[in-house]
Amino acid sequence: LKKVRLASAVVEELDRRALGQKARDDDAGDTERRHRAQGTIASALEKLKALGVHDDECESARAAANAVLEQKLKKRAAREREAAKEAAKRQRRSDGASAIGTVKSDAAWALHAIAKTASGVADARAMDTKEIETRARATAADAERVNLKTCNAALWSIAKIASRLNDENACAQALGKAFEALLRRSAAFSARETDARAASTTLWAAASTQRTTVGAFTDDGAMRRAVNVAAEALAANADKANAQDAANALWGAAKLRRSLDPACARALIATLTTTPVVTDGTDGVKLEELTIALWAMATFAGDGMRNVRACAAPLMKRAKEATKKPKTWSPQAIANAAWAAGKLATTSGDDTEDDATHSEACVKDAKQLVTSLIPAAKLAALTAQGFAHVLAAAAAVAV
Repeated sequence: LKKVRLASAVVEELDRRALGQKARDDDAGDTERRHRAQGTIASALEKLKALGVHDDECESARAAANAVLEQKLKKRAAREREAAKEAAKRQRRSDGASAIGTVKSDAAWALHAIAKTASGVADARAMDTKEIETRARATAADAERVNLKTCNAALWSIAKIASRLNDENACAQALGKAFEALLRRSAAFSARETDARAASTTLWAAASTQRTTVGAFTDDGAMRRAVNVAAEALAANADKANAQDAANALWGAAKLRRSLDPACARALIATLTTTPVVTDGTDGVKLEELTIALWAMATFAGDGMRNVRACAAPLMKRAKEATKKPKTWSPQAIANAAWAAGKLATTSGDDTEDDATHSEACVKDAKQLVTSLIPAAKLAALTAQGFAHVLAAAAAVAV
């Protein structure tokens, strides 16, 4: 009876296909399968008759099989419709999702305004967490349809707010879900639609938020996906980055322990080392940007990046030259540069023959940089950790 039911179900399904309810290209396979099923039914019926089973019982078995088949076909059709919807959504995303990426989202820009205001507020308690929570929930709802500029602004805003947010679980959870939705949206833009600013913002925001209470409510998988897509987009647009984008991208990738393509890293460093260093707020490379990029390269060295000292050599030289004005160095810049110089000077290089000369120059400049930073460190209000970085670097390069 079981064989009759199964074989009858096969025949019924093939009959439906023949009527066009489920089109397939392999008609020859269907014909062969039908022939086998009909042979099974005939053989089973002969055996049942030999055992004295009545025909009405066989027909009952066929009916039961058809009822089961009907349910299976309905479920399969529902799955196919859902799969078609997902395929269409993925196609829109691969095409850049231009048709749906047109929303600016008032809530996202409201978060941006809050973040800019919070950056200048000494007391984090001055932030209105209820308003932030409301705006975050609305941003999460809009995230799938926002354009690239709004997506980047919202990621930056949440990262800024997250760094100043106290343990406000409801607010942090709302921000975390909004951040996750924005990361998914960021990963949906194609390489031709994104740019160096968008890629560096994603890396910086992910790194800044990762270990905050907001980051605790953000899905790790969504973050990894967005970071990987951003790193790939950055590699395609690295030569178009400005100094701020280059520094943020290097810092974010290093903080996330996400290695960058060597050619991408060199292009970002070239931007930082060919742009004038400024201390008066005009366009150019700030010392803080220069030193966080140097910190990033030292971090990559600890992670085993090949030819890292040769790659970082132009940065080290530029930082050494900037010590001619020690009073312009902030405590954070001194600490970053000292730690990086000590790390790069003592990390055993995995250098190719072509890069060996640049690697040696990096070590030499690192020693000179640390020597020059000591007078600046005496004038700066260093934290205990910053002072420890300077002393460790001095010992590492034997000043």
